[in-house]
Amino acid sequence: MTGSPVHNVPVALRVRGELDQRALEESLRELAERHALVAAGRELELRRHDLGGQPGVEVALAAGLSREASQPFDAEREPLARASLWRLGEHDQVLLIVASAGPPAGVLAAELCARYEARRSGTASPPGQAAARERPGAAELERQLGYWRARLAGAPTLELPTDHPRPPVQRFAAATEFAYVPCEVTDRIATTAQRAGCAVSHVLTAAVAALLSRYSGQRDVVLGTVTASGDLRAIRLDLAGGTTFAQLLEQVRARSLEALANQDVPFERLVEELRPERDLSRNPLFQVLVAYEEAPGAVPALDGLAVERVPVDSGMSPYDLAFDVEERPDGWRVTVRYSTDLFEAGRMRRALGHLGRVLEAAVS
Repeated sequence: MTGSPVHNVPVALRVRGELDQRALEESLRELAERHALVAAGRELELRRHDLGGQPGVEVALAAGLSREASQPFDAEREPLARASLWRLGEHDQVLLIVASAGPPAGVLAAELCARYEARRSGTASPPGQAAARERPGAAELERQLGYWRARLAGAPTLELPTDHPRPPVQRFAAATEFAYVPCEVTDRIATTAQRAGCAVSHVLTAAVAALLSRYSGQRDVVLGTVTASGDLRAIRLDLAGGTTFAQLLEQVRARSLEALANQDVPFERLVEELRPERDLSRNPLFQVLVAYEEAPGAVPALDGLAVERVPVDSGMSPYDLAFDVEERPDGWRVTVRYSTDLFEAGRMRRALGHLGRVLEAAVS
């Protein structure tokens, strides 16, 4: 059965230097097996494309990566991941991995590099970012479902002002805008998080919630977040009149810890159990996603190779808005992926500016 490509997870690495092809293929196989991207008896084939010598090679590369990232997977006929190597020139290539689901792209990239290094050096391959959790029993799963039923009962739909009427059925077409938050602000964000006993991602989530509450006029806001393993979770926040940013941040911290303690229910099962009113025009449970990756650009150094992340735009998203933050040495790169059926680029650029001001005010 062919699935929708809207949830595909792409990651691309540009590698300059002499790449050990065998070590790469073995590392890819390990990565796919660990994250259950291939079924027993199947192999993750590395497809090769040669763009060397072509005019406009960078444009051709961007188009090729986008095309690969937006292709659906047939779960009955192929693995739940694809890998391709794009040759741009002598000792200059781009590796693309597209998974139908799984951890954030930065996690996949870092783990692949670590496994490649282990193969090259003859050491044991790393176990990955986190060990597999023990599957809970029926009673524990029911307890967790009870938490989510109570937490999300009667959760409202977020109604943001849009530039265009919402179509009756989602078409998933999306575009992106981005902005930068300088390190003098992100340093203060880190200090604020440390003092509050929370994660930096919690500050980002609180700021996005405050902004969306202001836009919509709603005080009951549900946002989607992404765990380190790539699982989706809903965070419901109360922004009643008079709520300070410190109080909102404490809510985000508490709700995130609760979500972690009740993380064994797959998101699809949660949607099925809660049975929100079926609306083909929007994503169920939440319409805005917030994702934060710690230093995703800091791909581990590979002996004799220069490695950097390459952005991949599939042109698709299941959400009205998805805010993604990349932690960099000079601050944050904040990207908003937005539904082009609903919003114009100008509104998104203004939203990024407003988010930057909310963050600055929160940590001033």
